[in-house]
Amino acid sequence: MQLPEIRAHLVHRFIFNYRVPPEVLAERLPEWLEPQVIHGSAVGSHCVLCLERVTFGPVPDRLGVSNINCAQRFGVIDKRTAEPAVYVHERNTDSRLGAFVSSLGFPGKHVYVKARVEESGEGAWSLEIDNGGGEPLFSARAARTERFSSSLFDSMGDFQEFLAAGVRSYSPAVKPDRLNVVDLQKEDPTYEPLSAEDVHDSFFESCSGVFDSALRTGGGTYRWSYRGHQALT
Repeated sequence: MQLPEIRAHLVHRFIFNYRVPPEVLAERLPEWLEPQVIHGSAVGSHCVLCLERVTFGPVPDRLGVSNINCAQRFGVIDKRTAEPAVYVHERNTDSRLGAFVSSLGFPGKHVYVKARVEESGEGAWSLEIDNGGGEPLFSARAARTERFSSSLFDSMGDFQEFLAAGVRSYSPAVKPDRLNVVDLQKEDPTYEPLSAEDVHDSFFESCSGVFDSALRTGGGTYRWSYRGHQALT
């Protein structure tokens, strides 16, 4: 079944990277995926996307909506092709309509959350996400900085190369024995490093993740294309 492409204009994309023990991630993956290991660690990232003009197919951009979407993603290798890919543990949205539509199957269920991203000064932001019932899931304070510091990536160029390679993603489908396959084409401007404080992330803490680095970009168009299902085994 051919589903229409979803597209959006990117206002902000915040990425908070974590060093995760490869054996912890391996337990969560189907047998045909394996952790992409960099400097001895798997790479987990909490992505927070502030989007506007979200629309699909023939619907014009001027009729699109705005929302905040989040994803807990991991860099992986597809053993069948030796190509890099992305495994998405869960996608979230602060749009009740988006959560309902995605529960029907595309592009994988988005769990409803309450999300707040506020500029707390010039080049500084505060982020808070909870489960819609007040239970905190993620929070951080971040600000622009000139120096990029990471134990995973030796340079900003290495990070951007890693991110650019993650076009194809696999995420849990509505059917429990399947994964949705989605390709993301993006026009990312250059990322800027962030200093981050008071980073709390209930999911990556449960994965023994250690916070590594934070970055931000904005502008450009994101396009998600559904490529069908993949069996877990």
